[in-house]
Amino acid sequence: MFRILLFIIFIYSAYKWSDWRNWSLYYPSILFFIICSLLYNLLYYNYPLWKFEPLPIIERLLPNNTLISIAVSFTIFPCTTLLYLSHLPKGKKEIIYMLTWVLFYTLIELISIPCQAISYHNGWHLGYSLVFNIITFSILRIHHKRPLVAWGFVFIAIVIISTYFKLPLDSIE
Repeated sequence: MFRILLFIIFIYSAYKWSDWRNWSLYYPSILFFIICSLLYNLLYYNYPLWKFEPLPIIERLLPNNTLISIAVSFTIFPCTTLLYLSHLPKGKKEIIYMLTWVLFYTLIELISIPCQAISYHNGWHLGYSLVFNIITFSILRIHHKRPLVAWGFVFIAIVIISTYFKLPLDSIE
């Protein structure tokens, strides 16, 4: 029920409060977020840092991490991008706004742990997720204004994370 509720909340919120008149301004960043998510799933398929776990009720529809990740990538992440970027303030308020989203995403993950909707592997824990969320929302903002710079940061982040968590290159097939 937890995951269904998340999907409904994100879809409804994006429908109600996003800037749909200018959706095409956010479309490249939506695709960027989706691609980054799918890239993580490709690179870390055999050596995951975190996995979405199937939950009762929708277990038949989303029975494994791959299908759940695809569903999240094509629903929650586009909704997040639309909501986040269409209300992004200017100046000092931007940092507070970004940190609010970081805390919101971290809170969702904190709730996901006892619900067994997510599991951690290979040394990952909630503290790393907090840092990862800061990086994610920072890079998402950068992508909206300077896409090539954001791709550079993604490449650097992949190298750092893969090195730090000792991603075995032979695990990438």
